[in-house]
Amino acid sequence: MLRTETPVVSSTSFFSAVSPERLLARVWKLSSRFFAMLSLLTVLSVLAAIPVLNLLTLGMLIDPQRRVAGSGRLRDGFPLLRIAPQAGYLLLATLLLCLPIRLQAARVHNAAVILGNNHETVRQMLGFLTVLQLACGLHLLCFLLNGCRPLLLFRPLRNLLNGMRLVCTTSGRTTLSRNLDSTVELIAPLRHVMIGFRAFFGGLVWLILPTTMMVASSAPNISGPVFALISALGFLLMIPVAAWLPYLQIHQAVEGRFTAIFEVSKVRETIRRAPFSWMLSTLLLYLLTIPLYLGQIRLPAEDSLLLLTPVSILLIYPARLLTSWAWYRGNRPEKSAARWWHRLLRLSMLPPLTICSGLIFLTPYISQAGRFAPYENQAYLGPVPQLFRERFALPTGRVPVLPTGPGPVQSSAHVPVLPAGRAPVLQQDFQDNAEVHRSDQQEGQK
Repeated sequence: MLRTETPVVSSTSFFSAVSPERLLARVWKLSSRFFAMLSLLTVLSVLAAIPVLNLLTLGMLIDPQRRVAGSGRLRDGFPLLRIAPQAGYLLLATLLLCLPIRLQAARVHNAAVILGNNHETVRQMLGFLTVLQLACGLHLLCFLLNGCRPLLLFRPLRNLLNGMRLVCTTSGRTTLSRNLDSTVELIAPLRHVMIGFRAFFGGLVWLILPTTMMVASSAPNISGPVFALISALGFLLMIPVAAWLPYLQIHQAVEGRFTAIFEVSKVRETIRRAPFSWMLSTLLLYLLTIPLYLGQIRLPAEDSLLLLTPVSILLIYPARLLTSWAWYRGNRPEKSAARWWHRLLRLSMLPPLTICSGLIFLTPYISQAGRFAPYENQAYLGPVPQLFRERFALPTGRVPVLPTGPGPVQSSAHVPVLPAGRAPVLQQDFQDNAEVHRSDQQEGQK
């Protein structure tokens, strides 16, 4: 018999086979992808925190679902990664260039308080601030025209020359026009807004009836068996809505029609073809959505929206992509699953869907928003900020006043709120000292 010996590969031979250049290239590629994902998350979070542009964010989350539902490849669910690094570099450049402007503006403000607005030194500092603003704005504009290359941020002269070359030459203007067209075609703001608009209001049509019925018994000064029965019926109606609505939004995005969200027969056929994929994707969607309800117990201040929207996108984005992959598996040209298997999985999904409906039913009793909390369903309506935050949340810098003695509790709505870091006595003393210093300086000049 012939004996075959397996070659022993040592760790030193493995590391010697990989050259340092290739290792650095791999590290740079991985870091670039990580920065692109972080930039995409930051941009979507900023857009989701703005009341009108949150529809654009919802459209940018549903359009990748349409791509994955058509191809079945999860990598097609990140179309904006091509321009995400440039968006991140632009955001970093903006923050860095605004830093010296803010510092100089603070110096001008302090000098104006002490010396007065008409002082010669204050005027010189104000002129320098204007020049600094124009220079930083021009540098940022040229940085954007040059494709947001990070090295040009620290080479202002090279950045300015390249920007002028792009603007003043015919070939440069052709390049700018081509890059602008490709960027606008990829972002497609109007198309994404329309996708988000259709998905948002289509989901709202499905949710408005069962949600309104569920909150009937939680309204103030309303009690009785009739309203409890209405709430129970709404609780039961929410179970099939929770089972169908994620697939209905995908079907609407694939067809491109608003009325496609009401074609329940297509969704039921897709579930019948791939019931196990539907069960896994639906469970993951609702498991990742449960932590988002914790933000409704105590509505945070308005300036903390940028801390909540990244968490929402980070949880919802992968769940939506997996739901689209399950939709693709249910639309392959294959025969349907066995009837007993399909019925068994449907019965096994009844308890999780009931728990999801019960969680929505209980949100008016645990949320600060009260009976309006169930309408803020982030599993279907996207990473939308709390719709009633301005009505129920405390504004920034306002804290409730605790009672210090007998008598009724004083509401925080009637307490005047001072700006952050300001005290009236200290501020008045500072102004008095500035007046004394200004008068002494005038007497010295005389």
